[in-house]
Amino acid sequence: MLKELKIKNFVLVDEMVISFNNGLTVLTGETGAGKSVVVGALQLVLGDQTRGDVFFDSNNKVELEACFEVDIGLFQDLLDKYEIEVLNPDTTNPLITAVDSEGRYCELFFQREIKPDGRSNIFINGRKSTNSIVKEFRNLLLDFHSQRDQQSLFDEETQLLYLDKYSDLIDLREDFAVTLNKWQETERSLTKYRNDIKENEDRIRLYQYQIEELENANLQVNEEELLDSEFNLLINAKEVLELYQEMRSDLFESDRTVFDIVAYYKNRLSNFSENNKIIQDTIENLTTCLTALEDISSSMRYVEEEITIDDERLAEVESRIKLIFDLKTKYRKDIPQMLAYLDEMKSFIAGFEKNISHEEELKKEILILKQMAYDLASSLSDKRIEKSKCYENAIMEYLRQLLINDAEFKIIIDKNHTSNNHGTLDVNAYNHTGFDRV
Repeated sequence: MLKELKIKNFVLVDEMVISFNNGLTVLTGETGAGKSVVVGALQLVLGDQTRGDVFFDSNNKVELEACFEVDIGLFQDLLDKYEIEVLNPDTTNPLITAVDSEGRYCELFFQREIKPDGRSNIFINGRKSTNSIVKEFRNLLLDFHSQRDQQSLFDEETQLLYLDKYSDLIDLREDFAVTLNKWQETERSLTKYRNDIKENEDRIRLYQYQIEELENANLQVNEEELLDSEFNLLINAKEVLELYQEMRSDLFESDRTVFDIVAYYKNRLSNFSENNKIIQDTIENLTTCLTALEDISSSMRYVEEEITIDDERLAEVESRIKLIFDLKTKYRKDIPQMLAYLDEMKSFIAGFEKNISHEEELKKEILILKQMAYDLASSLSDKRIEKSKCYENAIMEYLRQLLINDAEFKIIIDKNHTSNNHGTLDVNAYNHTGFDRV
């Protein structure tokens, strides 16, 4: 019910507060007394557009406020939808509504400001809102009866709401709405997954080809450096081996080898080693040279075993180097970057492979929710049909008390769908109240 209406700087009113009590309130007065000003203020604060000059003083803004006491259950969906808070009554903020001790009734507080330049702000419980949102609340709050306004009684949703309140079906309606919302969300999740798969089909095919290509290449970190060294050695193997052969000949195998020359001078100088420190140092250095030459002789055998002229291996290394070069050019990445890219592609595809099982889970959940929605909607429909006869009789009794003896009142319940097989009903066959039209 409307509890209080505040009007400031509006048309003929400088400032006024009207409080309403339980029961019927009638405002009377002759033409021009201001009755329409009160109604106009109420319509504006509940989302109507401004028409004409609405200012008592054009230099100041219009301020309109309306406070309603409402059943929380009827407005819970809208309160949740637009995140409008209903807090405890111990607050000192006059813009915040209070909840009664039983937690069933609360206050809704609407404000409208119209500035001299025509700009307007509208609020619900202190939260800035829009005219369209406020009108959603208005449809449940008030019913304006005039030559130009439609009555909410002609609205099928309102008729259905009255029947469900009479039949004590509000909780069942809410259970159905929750189930339907979950079904719709699950359908959206499944649709999104399928769209993602479709949008990424080309990408997945490309990744699968690139994964196969890079896995077949079997790239290794630091492989390029090793291949370059081996290639340089293989391609110069003949020259290297020839150099070693010349060196062996000069150092150890000719008529007068370097080894023999060093050994000769060492032996000759040994006869004078006690005479001079310099001679002793020379002999020591010559001994070191001989030891080094012996080491060189040993290493020569290993080098000749390691270094071979292998045209087949050279072709393999050259082919491998070319493959790596081509891959680096194609992917514009070095080997570590290509290996990281390979892991990224595998992870991407693995994510979709995991989602395939998720898709099956979504399908199963949809089937469960589909059955639940049908069962709840059917229960609602059955109870509505059952209670509608009682409601018809009750209305007829009131009409007879009003001495409207020839009046008839009927409640007709139709289905939104035509199928008798609930298995064929999809989510679009329902609305937030089930599948009935009343």
